[in-house]
Amino acid sequence: QLHTCNIDTCLCPDKHGNLKCKWRAPFLLSATEYITKTRTWGILQKNSYLNNWNPSVTRMMRCNHNIKLQTNGHETKDVMWYCTCYTLKKQGKSYNTTGILVQRMVYH
Repeated sequence: QLHTCNIDTCLCPDKHGNLKCKWRAPFLLSATEYITKTRTWGILQKNSYLNNWNPSVTRMMRCNHNIKLQTNGHETKDVMWYCTCYTLKKQGKSYNTTGILVQRMVYH
């Protein structure tokens, strides 16, 4: 999916009042995949408005997605923490909603 910057979706003013894309488009172009000596990496990027994507994931999940390499470090810890908290989150009072709905609809 090609990204289109729009004031209603992604353009936000920075501290100087200039509009910047919150998704950081246009993305840097790269003719090849690379890893530098400082351990930064990049993928093949031929279109500056097309995010990092994987053809296999696109075909299987049929959704827009971004690919990002997670190595050991704070980003990996943050992702694991987010996934754990999301999985174990409290459901609140919505657990009984279906039962109440069924009871109310019986005599409707």
